[in-house]
Amino acid sequence: MRDEGAKPTLSQCRRHSDKVIFGSLIFIVAIAPLPLGSASPLSAAIVAIATSATLICWALSLGLGLTRLHVATSALKWPVFIYLAVCSWIFIQWAPWTPVLFADPIWQSTSEVLTLPLHGSISVNPDATITGLLNLFLYGGIFWLTFQMTQSSERAWTLIHAVTYIGSAYATYGIVIYMTGNEWVAIYPKTSYLNSLTSTFVNRNSYATFAGLTLLSAAVLLLNYMKPYFALRHPIRVKLVIITEELVEKSALKTSAALSIAISLLLTASRAGTFSSAIGLITLIIIFIRQQKLKTQHVAYAVATAVVLASILIAVSGNYFSKRLKSGEVDSGIAFRGYMYSLTWEAIKSSPLKGTGFGTYADVIPAYKEDRVNAPVQRWDKAHNTYLENAMELGLPAAAMLNISIALVALITAGGMSRRRRDKLIPALGVCATVLVALHSFVDFSLQIPAVAILYACIMGVAASQSWSATASNANQPEVAPTP
Repeated sequence: MRDEGAKPTLSQCRRHSDKVIFGSLIFIVAIAPLPLGSASPLSAAIVAIATSATLICWALSLGLGLTRLHVATSALKWPVFIYLAVCSWIFIQWAPWTPVLFADPIWQSTSEVLTLPLHGSISVNPDATITGLLNLFLYGGIFWLTFQMTQSSERAWTLIHAVTYIGSAYATYGIVIYMTGNEWVAIYPKTSYLNSLTSTFVNRNSYATFAGLTLLSAAVLLLNYMKPYFALRHPIRVKLVIITEELVEKSALKTSAALSIAISLLLTASRAGTFSSAIGLITLIIIFIRQQKLKTQHVAYAVATAVVLASILIAVSGNYFSKRLKSGEVDSGIAFRGYMYSLTWEAIKSSPLKGTGFGTYADVIPAYKEDRVNAPVQRWDKAHNTYLENAMELGLPAAAMLNISIALVALITAGGMSRRRRDKLIPALGVCATVLVALHSFVDFSLQIPAVAILYACIMGVAASQSWSATASNANQPEVAPTP
């Protein structure tokens, strides 16, 4: 019989501390899309406070010995170092004590006009730059927490389940709103994308990326649960019957979650978002086929099944999406983005090394637009190409470093697919998620929406954490493979 007055052991304290931090992490990912994808100041502040509090709790737990550092942390030294170097550069851009030689000329001009001495900075809008820096710290913090909290395979799968069901919840909400008039975005009246599903996001492309990332998580779950059935020594038709039964009955909740997300993705009518998500899914399926070394016959049946399912989904929910593909919007969209890209490139050439300040695109680009006649739009605050926008704001060297830091983490997850003996689909999720967001970032700005960036950071954290064996990870719990 347990002594009621006995003090909890260190092991019990560790488990309780980790559960609280891990639960807080899932909570942050769940609330990030509320409302407007955390693009509004209030929701962004709530997410930032929650993340900061969770990081402080983790640091205190580490100091008190209630949690442990991931042994594989050393493998992240280069991406973390480069990421922090970029953050340091952004701080320099913001710094109000920048010498006149390096400060943006606008500060000298403003000082002369106002006849007041002004402290110059590289950034043309220091407030926007410091806000952007805080956002980068937020995303880095989410990645770090996930990396540390998902050392065990069991907890990693728990997180992937959570991401899938969070995605399904927002997809279901979006479908309900869409079917009942499509007049609201969370608690706000909808004023744009009136024919597209956007869930709690303003922009359909941003929600499409969010949905695509959660759909990848759902696909990883389903493939992992179907994996044992491919190894059965039965005829292919018998295997298909067994797999279908698994999807329809035993894994009905996961299947319905995946379907709801897929339907919502098509209802966004986002061409780039849907295309990028499809490429991410295809990449995942190819990786799965190579990992399982499936026979040609299995692959043929899988492809045929995927084509049939995709056709049904498009027939059911992709009417507007199909119309957008056939309409002249494609040509007008290309022309519009080409115009913006040319202006952004001109801005990059004016300050290729030091940039204009992180987060200052909306402040800078109007000056270049004024030189053009017949501008297709009156105002915009995004370049619709994250690479070009970062290059303009950070300068080419720092922008390249930011991309390299993310690519290095993706390479770690790619290597994890060969290092792991089990659960190879978890690091594969990181590779496919990177493919999705990397492609979409060429034509849009989804990663600049906090909810999407938080979700991506979370996925990369669990994928990187599971890129080593349980022994190398020094997991607090033994590696446990989920039971199909």
